[in-house]
Amino acid sequence: MSADAAVDSASRAYAYAAALDPRLPDPDPVRIRAWADVLTGTDVWPDEAVQAVRIYYQRPNPYPIMPGDVIAIVKTLPPNTSEARLRSWFRAWSEYPYSGQIQRITGMCWEPTYPTPEGIHGDPAAERAYHVAELKQWVRDNWTTMMRAALAREIPAKELDNAQPTTNRELA
Repeated sequence: MSADAAVDSASRAYAYAAALDPRLPDPDPVRIRAWADVLTGTDVWPDEAVQAVRIYYQRPNPYPIMPGDVIAIVKTLPPNTSEARLRSWFRAWSEYPYSGQIQRITGMCWEPTYPTPEGIHGDPAAERAYHVAELKQWVRDNWTTMMRAALAREIPAKELDNAQPTTNRELA
């Protein structure tokens, strides 16, 4: 996540938290910048940041929310809570062609090509690089369908590893 996106996430989350919790000081540029610094480099997009604040204040808790609480809660959310989060998630998991995570969240089928082309067959690093490139190309070719399919599925994050792919016919 970029620094600008982190500022947006921090601004929205802090403003929402301050509206809910009278113990929090009013938002100011220094406080927002500090929150943004903590959120920079994380996968906390604006919609998820606000959702995390909402979840935090649904619990009985005597402490005002901090940016680390937002990060911890967002980590428990499924990757398809927003388009921005899902895009980031797809980019990250496209580096792992043998994980099956993209297939689980979209319900679409993709398998690495075997046998690999001559010249790389038998070289594990070259085969992995070939399959990473192959998966990334498949992701690019199927981007719109993948986004639609993943956003339509309801998969709790804790069950993501056990989610079974569905057929493309079920997505229509």
